[in-house]
Amino acid sequence: MKKRFWTIIAAAVLGALLLSGCGRETARQVASPSQEYTAAAAEPTPTVDPHEGEIEVSDGAGGTRWVAEAPALTPFAPDRNAFSVENGVVSYAGEGLSLARGIDVSEFQHDIDWAAVAASGIEFAFIRCGWRGYSGGTLNEDTEFRRNLEEASAAGLKVGVYFFSQATSLVEGAEEAVYALKLLDGYSLDLPVFFDWEFIGVEDARTDNVDAATVTDAALEFCRLVESAGYAAGVYSYIPDIYAMYELDRLEGVTLWLGDPGTWPEFYYEHSFWQYSFTGSVPGIEGDTDLDVMYVRTEETEGVG
Repeated sequence: MKKRFWTIIAAAVLGALLLSGCGRETARQVASPSQEYTAAAAEPTPTVDPHEGEIEVSDGAGGTRWVAEAPALTPFAPDRNAFSVENGVVSYAGEGLSLARGIDVSEFQHDIDWAAVAASGIEFAFIRCGWRGYSGGTLNEDTEFRRNLEEASAAGLKVGVYFFSQATSLVEGAEEAVYALKLLDGYSLDLPVFFDWEFIGVEDARTDNVDAATVTDAALEFCRLVESAGYAAGVYSYIPDIYAMYELDRLEGVTLWLGDPGTWPEFYYEHSFWQYSFTGSVPGIEGDTDLDVMYVRTEETEGVG
């Protein structure tokens, strides 16, 4: 009887222990999902900006695209809505800025009557001095360069030049600068010598696979050598090439000339010259002519008689 009593007590204790353990396990399993849900609800997933560090810019075809921001460059300050174009002439209705009218030409404009150009109100001209072939890579003088430079200057226009580049390396950018400086020997200029690299996009173009770092290297070396010879230098490009083919942060302090046909300048950053038409009409020139303006800040004209 005594043995049976202790057997019954042991069985009761064991049963109580088993029931107690099962209850705790059941409670743990039931509480855990609720706790996890509550924690998740208290810490929502942050929204990620897909364009962080980018700016929305014109794509040159009526739309927009996102590109990396270039903190080293300053956004364009003038009011874009204050620009207008009437009969091929740009005006600016805002404050702090006036515009000088200009053109850029090459041998494709043939025989130019520079006196008639000047009489029409054109104040400056960029003249192509030379070019590199996009397939063979040879360096060439523009056949009308010397005559255009001399006659434009004689007609009272301020003149600068540009070299059409197809450089595929820093070394070729340097070659183009040396070649341009040889062409300019004995000439003085009022405006910069521009490096004009353009994407060709045809099957036999040797520049098709050149990247932005290489173009930027070539441009900066071109400018460095031109400036070391005593001339001002700059970079010409157009939308969308300026965003795709240059590392813009490296162009801090470089004079920029932007091709962007339209009624207001869409380039996001500051620039000194705006090429607003590829199909302009100018007295003294047969056929289409590129039209440009130079921005003249109000403070730059103060005290000028």
